[in-house]
Amino acid sequence: MNDEFWVRLDAVDWTALGNPDVPKWVRNLISDDRTLYTKGGYWPLEDLMGKAPTGAPENYAPITELLKTETSIYLTPFLIELLEDETTARKDFVLQLISHLAIYPNLVKPTEDEIYKVRVQTVFEAVLKGVNTYKMLLTHSDVEVRKMAKETLVEIENSLSI
Repeated sequence: MNDEFWVRLDAVDWTALGNPDVPKWVRNLISDDRTLYTKGGYWPLEDLMGKAPTGAPENYAPITELLKTETSIYLTPFLIELLEDETTARKDFVLQLISHLAIYPNLVKPTEDEIYKVRVQTVFEAVLKGVNTYKMLLTHSDVEVRKMAKETLVEIENSLSI
């Protein structure tokens, strides 16, 4: 990834959004340094998911916790840009995170405050802007990237049908 990308990522006021470590977390997410993933069971997605468990939607932190700030809204375009860059390592991890963002519409309850509903829709619209990129990655040389691209598109389709 070029230096301009990192300058733009660092320029976002992540502290004001309540997540000052986002640039570090993004660097860790795409790092090809395997030692990051073996120290104490660390998984870079945990940082960006707010320590919410992965898996079925019912295992996620409450959507109100995930959407207390607009972090996901600001982060999603950077994630898509990482996927479009040929030099990005661990595109499967980036896709996994986007896949989790794509299920937000399935997590919000009709009784949730309006601000959360608006943020869910805004995050989902940001995720949708990368659909052509996810489709392109269906033919990637890495089988894990292809698998996560397909999963991401399935999650998007599921969210569109609610």
